Amino acid sequence: MTDDVIAAQAFAFFTAGFETSSTTLSFCLHELALQSPLQNEVFLEADAIASKSGTPFSYESLKDMVLL
Repeated sequence: MTDDVIAAQAFAFFTAGFETSSTTLSFCLHELALQSPLQNEVFLEADAIASKSGTPFSYESLKDMVLL
């Protein structure tokens, strides 16, 4: 195998691996953009968690965000 083929296979692997996450995140952000009351609630929830546990967010603090 040449280096170009290996690089292409690696790129395809990483792209396929992140596609589901990026699609889910894009849909979530799209819905938040369309629904400003929900966007405000999520902001307030994130602000409260940041005040309580600090930033950057840890995995445990993200689990506390029910709306997000």
